[in-house]
Amino acid sequence: MNRFKTVATSLAVVALLAWAALTLHAGPMLVGKGRLADEVLALANIDEVYLSVHPLPVTLAGGGATINDIESAVSRILRDAGIDVSSDDSVTPRLNVTVWPATDNAIEDVVGIVFMIDIQQRVALLRADSREMVLPTSSVMTRRIALKDDRGKALMEECRRAAKLLVQSLEYATRAAG
Repeated sequence: MNRFKTVATSLAVVALLAWAALTLHAGPMLVGKGRLADEVLALANIDEVYLSVHPLPVTLAGGGATINDIESAVSRILRDAGIDVSSDDSVTPRLNVTVWPATDNAIEDVVGIVFMIDIQQRVALLRADSREMVLPTSSVMTRRIALKDDRGKALMEECRRAAKLLVQSLEYATRAAG
C-alpha cells in the first residue's frame, strides 16, 4: 500500500511539472502566413550575453552541483555556439538561470527539478513613449524527477539540456530571420 502511495505521489509530481512546462513554454511560433512571431525575431543574431545564476534552493544545494558548476556548464555551451559570455552586467541580453525544487513529504527520497533560463533584453515600449526597459522576452525550461541522492547529477544534466535548447532556439531564430 505504501508503494502505491509513493507511485501515485510521484505521478502527481510529474503531472505538476508537466503542467508547469506546458503553461510556461516559450518557443518558435509563426504569425500569419510564414511571418515569424516577434518572440522568435527577438532571439535572432544574439552573439553576446551576460549570465546570472540565482542561488540554489536548500533542497537542491549540497547535492554536488554548485552555482559555479552551472555557470561554467552554461558558459561553455554558449561559447561553443559562438556566443560570448560577458562579465559586464550592463550587457543585454541577460540570461537569468533559476532552479526550483518540487518536493513531497510523502516521498522524501525524490525531488523534482525545474531548470529555467530566462532571456531578458532591452526593449522600447511604444505605449510608454518608447521608454527603454529590460524585460523577459523568452524562456527555456526543463524538468525532471530524481532521487535526492542523485540531485546534483540530475541538476547538471538539466542544466546542459536547457542550455542546448536555448542555443537551438537562438540558432533557429537567426536562420529564420535570414
